[in-house]
Parts: sequence; C-alpha cells; structure tokens
Amino acid sequence: MDWLVGYLVFALSTAICVWLFYYLPVVRAARASGVSNTFTNSPILSSIVYLVISVVIAPMLFMPLFNEAKAQLFRQALQEEIFKQD
Repeated sequence: MDWLVGYLVFALSTAICVWLFYYLPVVRAARASGVSNTFTNSPILSSIVYLVISVVIAPMLFMPLFNEAKAQLFRQALQEEIFKQD
C-alpha cells in the first residue's frame, strides 16, 4: 500500500509540474494570439483532461522536467498541437 501512495504522490506532483511549466504557458500564448480551438475555447476542461492523462502517463512526462533537450521537444510538440485552428 505504501508504494501505491508513493506512486500517487509522484504522479500527481509530476502532472501538476508539467501542467504548470509546459501546458499552461502554451495555452495562454495560443489564447493571446487568437487561436480558436478546443484547448483555447474551454481551457478549464482541457486542463482537467490534461491533468488526468498526465497522472496516468507520469513516468513518461518525468523526463522533460529534468532534461532540457526533451523539454524543448515536448514544448514544441505541445505548441504544434495547441496552435492548430479548428
């Protein structure tokens, strides 16, 4: 049971950090530049979905937090997807 609590703490903290450092700035930049899509039209719902998915895939999202090359690739991929128009 202790390992499950430990993993949940790891997964939640990783998901929140990735959301705060990568996802939220890209969504804000997209909204500021006038992009209209699901991410920018309903940012609260898309953030909740992103956080839930991030908790599930937390081990894969852990690397961009500590590796700058991976972080740039991750940020670029997010920008490409979020800046698409509907």
